[in-house]
Amino acid sequence: MFFVFDTPSAVWTKPVVPEHRIHESTWDEVRSVNEFVRTWDAARIMFADVAGLQDNWDGDGANAPKTDILGSVSIFLFDRQSRGQSAPTRVTPTTDGTVVLEWLDESGFRATFEFSGPAYGEWLIERPGYPAEFREERIQPSARRTTVLTDELVSV
Repeated sequence: MFFVFDTPSAVWTKPVVPEHRIHESTWDEVRSVNEFVRTWDAARIMFADVAGLQDNWDGDGANAPKTDILGSVSIFLFDRQSRGQSAPTRVTPTTDGTVVLEWLDESGFRATFEFSGPAYGEWLIERPGYPAEFREERIQPSARRTTVLTDELVSV
């Protein structure tokens, strides 16, 4: 199986399957890759990749994700997972040192959450047929939750 990565943070956009291998078992593999991208294991891997970026990660002077923002992302992800909420389908860095989480589905629903500061972020929610919604959210820090998620990331 081959994958396309559209950023150094290992964001899977779609599987690329050589034409000569397209048969039913390959489509099963494609479906299973798409299901994996929606899992918490995939989200933790993408977050670990983003957390490991250094300054100039894009070769064009981008800032590495800020430590306080990474802590907020860690808390946010742990809280969502512990409440049984869906995993983001993408975790991407921005060039100014923030992090964006994105949820996409086949219906056209799209939600993004950008951590614009420590313990603070902004939602953009788009649903087909409805106006886009913008919301702000504060993340409540918890040292215990951050430690638990960091320990999990180390084991990935």
